[in-house]
Amino acid sequence: MTALLSRIGWLFMNIGSILKRREMIRRTAAMTTLQKLQTLSTSRLSVAIAILYSLVAYGSLQLAFEGTNASPVWPPSGIAFTAIWFFGYRIWPGIWLGAFIANILVFMHSGWTAIPAVPVSALIAVGNSLEALFGVFLLRNFTEETVELSKITDIFKFVFAVLVACLTSATIGTSAVYFSHPAAGVSFDMIWFTWWLGDVVGILVIASIFLTFHRKLWQINSWQSALEAVLVTLVLIIVNAGVFMGKFPEFGFYSHVTYLVLPFAIWATYRFGFPGATVSLLSTAVIAVVGSMLHLGPFVGQRVQEELVIVECFIGVIAVTVLTLAAASYERQKAEEDVKYSEARFRSLVENSFEVIALVDTQAKVLYTSPSTKNILGHDNSELVGRSMFEFMHPQDISGIFEIFQGLLKSPGAITHAICRMQRKDGSWRWMEGSGHNLLHDPAIGAIVINYRDITERKLSQEQFEQVVEFSPVANIMINKEGKIQLVNKTTETLFGYSREELLKMKIENLVPEQFRNKHPSFREGFQVDPIARPMGAERELYALRKDNRQIPVEIGLTPIETEQGLCVLASIVDIAQRKKAEEILKRDKESLELLVDERSKELIKTQKELKQFSRLADIGTLAATVAHELRNPLGVIHLAAYNLKKERIELNANKHLVNIEKKVWEGNQIIDNLLSYARIKIPNYENVHILPILDECVASVQGRFGEKGIKIEKKYEEGLDYIDTDPNQIREIFLNILNNACQAIAAPDGKVELRAGREGQREGDMIKISVQDTGIGIAQEDMDKIFEPFFTRKSKGTGLGMTICNELVQLHQGKIEIKSQVGVGTTVSVFLPVHRRNHAEVPAH
Repeated sequence: MTALLSRIGWLFMNIGSILKRREMIRRTAAMTTLQKLQTLSTSRLSVAIAILYSLVAYGSLQLAFEGTNASPVWPPSGIAFTAIWFFGYRIWPGIWLGAFIANILVFMHSGWTAIPAVPVSALIAVGNSLEALFGVFLLRNFTEETVELSKITDIFKFVFAVLVACLTSATIGTSAVYFSHPAAGVSFDMIWFTWWLGDVVGILVIASIFLTFHRKLWQINSWQSALEAVLVTLVLIIVNAGVFMGKFPEFGFYSHVTYLVLPFAIWATYRFGFPGATVSLLSTAVIAVVGSMLHLGPFVGQRVQEELVIVECFIGVIAVTVLTLAAASYERQKAEEDVKYSEARFRSLVENSFEVIALVDTQAKVLYTSPSTKNILGHDNSELVGRSMFEFMHPQDISGIFEIFQGLLKSPGAITHAICRMQRKDGSWRWMEGSGHNLLHDPAIGAIVINYRDITERKLSQEQFEQVVEFSPVANIMINKEGKIQLVNKTTETLFGYSREELLKMKIENLVPEQFRNKHPSFREGFQVDPIARPMGAERELYALRKDNRQIPVEIGLTPIETEQGLCVLASIVDIAQRKKAEEILKRDKESLELLVDERSKELIKTQKELKQFSRLADIGTLAATVAHELRNPLGVIHLAAYNLKKERIELNANKHLVNIEKKVWEGNQIIDNLLSYARIKIPNYENVHILPILDECVASVQGRFGEKGIKIEKKYEEGLDYIDTDPNQIREIFLNILNNACQAIAAPDGKVELRAGREGQREGDMIKISVQDTGIGIAQEDMDKIFEPFFTRKSKGTGLGMTICNELVQLHQGKIEIKSQVGVGTTVSVFLPVHRRNHAEVPAH
């Protein structure tokens, strides 16, 4: 027995924590179940809703007026509203299907035929679906999709949405039933009101339970509250049973007995908020409906349906009353909690603030000071309360602060700022920055509120900064975001010629030359957007304007500085006039030296080139003389002999051996000519000649020699090519060599050579470009650098002097040769020649 009593005592002592744990488990389980249901497919949810709706609706229709399907008790409306709210508009087909099945079953059971039973049931189902959809739509729009039913305004919005939404179902359903198959003894307005009332009460009772149950509104924090909740529930059940399950004389003379329920419903709601409201509403609704169905309660003497209509009206009033009271109670409780939280937070902020918060009266006596006073002044609260704040101020600061204090007393609600020195408990003086707020007129405070903090380190740093700036050899100017000058040093006065007083009245634009002044504000704004230390006007020459209107070259560095007035900019300005002069002298001397060195280098290179050319020409001259003497005569004899043979015997004209002899004699003579040409290269003998006929001659000569190979030479000349200054003989020799090489490089019988000529520009002194492109074997990359070297060749015959001679002649014409080649694709040789003769140093003849 003792163990049992102990167990019961332990249970009551710990019922609060047990209930809390169970509440958390219930809420978690409910949320988990809801989340799982929401993940189901639309079809499965719709089928489940249809089954539940049809079962409840079929039972509720048993209470309807016969032949009307207008039941005063209609919980399916609450089920539909709740389902749409939690699962979305997508499940409306389930509501329609459930309503259709329930209605058609009842109509068929009542003796209706398929027509009109099927279309009427379909219309009623449409009304039921629209009612839920429209109600949820209204509620979501009224409350911005957050319904907690925890505020009075939310309750009123909920009730209004329900009252309006239920008009659709009542109107559609009543019209469908009444005008298709009128019921005897029941008027249209009676059917409509019964229909509308049943839907309204059904949503108010069922939906409100679910809309509040899933929120954090159900909380019982102690075993005393749990015990009281059980007691209230039992009393509610007993009172409702006594009122609605009791036997009363007929004709409704005892309907006022129903008011006995109200005090207990209000008690439950006031004590437990939404849980109490829900329990009282649900218990009253269930017991009242069951009592009326059993023909018990204060409304006996009428038909069951009529009794239920009256009961539903009463339940609707109870629902609005208890839900509104619960919301009001919750708002009051929330407001009290917010006030307590605000007070606790304010107290915590005051007690843990690094600043001192103090209250003083009209005599400057301290009424209260926050705990941070200990850290700043070293005094406890008890050591300051009742004493004048002037006792702790530096004697030199008292008069100024006293004037400020007197002015503050004369201006209720005014706020003022001041800086002064105050003495710590250890006797040291500290700089304090603070503000005073006159709240003597505020009955909740009735004092002057002073906030102050220790700025000693900042003050010392500021003084050191000002000393550094003042004696800096660089001009320093601090400006605010509007461009007004806030601080200058002595060097600034010297640099610009203004006094300090004059400068502090100016904007920085007054020191900027007129031609740059309009753009300067935008530069300042740009620095405010990205305030980082940097030089001003990088890669640009900057100038400042002195008082005497003289512009001086300067260098400027910008540094952002945070001040009490906001972000300021410290501009460090250096006069670089002397440095600019020195740079100009150095630059001039450097250019002169570079010019002299360049001239001497050119002369040296020219001399070296001439020595090299003379040495080479001496060797080649000797070689050429020897070759001409040793080969020219034998070749002449051979050529004459072949000629005589062909002349004496005409049939030998086609003899291939004689033809080959003549060809080899011609090649030998060409070798001799190349050697002699290279040895006798001389300065061009300029003439103003038409370039295109010379090119045509070269093409004709080469075609005559290589005609048997079937090589096609295409000419592409641009329009506008006219006369140029050149040596026609040397130009002819250049392009004969280039065209010969192009044809020799082609092995295929269908090879092609393309000759292009055009201008490279349209101004005086421009160049012409003549290029020869072949489809030959190409030149290997490793041979490209050797092409212009004397005697270099990859051909089986030839001296390798052709391109060397071309390069020398082109250079003498002050032009250039470019060669591009790809093995197996072909080679392009481009010659660039000036249109007009240019002045150049005389090149000695070879």
